[in-house]
Amino acid sequence: MWLRALLETAYTFGFRLGELRSLRYRQVNLLDGVIALETTRAERAADGFETALGEGHYQGPIDAAQIVLGAALENVARRHKVWAWRPGRPRLSGFLDEIARRPSFTATVQPELEV
Repeated sequence: MWLRALLETAYTFGFRLGELRSLRYRQVNLLDGVIALETTRAERAADGFETALGEGHYQGPIDAAQIVLGAALENVARRHKVWAWRPGRPRLSGFLDEIARRPSFTATVQPELEV
């Protein structure tokens, strides 16, 4: 559930922001509202993952859930740098640091973008 929310938020945030800019909707109130809404959703999802990690979820032998969460966090860390998700979430931050050291992750790192 939290993973889906994080992925939807990352996709929606990037899509809506790009859509608004490409269509030249420069109305500050509209853009600020979208950013605030998506930031709130992303914060809530990240807090949920932090709690889940504290409860022992996403641990043990590598599985699909860990891979997807790691890939989503890596994508956010490299492509959505305006969202500071690491402060206050030591378990989530540590999870990404640990999984990012795996050879399978280092071999498939996406290029960084400045968004």
